[in-house]
Amino acid sequence: MDFLAEKAPSLPDGRHDLDQGMFALLKRYEPAAKEARPYESHAEMIDLQAVIEGVEIIYCCPVYPDGLKITEDRLGNEDLRYYEGFSLPGEFPLTMIPGLFALLPPPVLHQTECFVGVGNCRKVLIKIPRGLLNF
Repeated sequence: MDFLAEKAPSLPDGRHDLDQGMFALLKRYEPAAKEARPYESHAEMIDLQAVIEGVEIIYCCPVYPDGLKITEDRLGNEDLRYYEGFSLPGEFPLTMIPGLFALLPPPVLHQTECFVGVGNCRKVLIKIPRGLLNF
């Protein structure tokens, strides 16, 4: 939490290695329409996402709907899998503003960086090995 509040905002964009196999990715981006953002999941890493500047919506779906199709599988190299469809039954929105964070463990499906009517954003994404939090 100290890292999120005190260190992350002053770091340059890019990857920053942390302790115990964790790393942080800082980036600036323009949120996109929900229909332009794919759902994704991970197998080995937990996402801790926090907006530093701006506002975005993260849509989450804790249950894999029947018939969900994988469009791109990069679990072996990047611990990342993308899915077909931009709206799933059971999804719910998380409005992310500075000061809040979302912890997204495997295998929760999530659709990030969705537009809410506000422009540019900056966020930190901390990747946490699943075993550190016993997920």
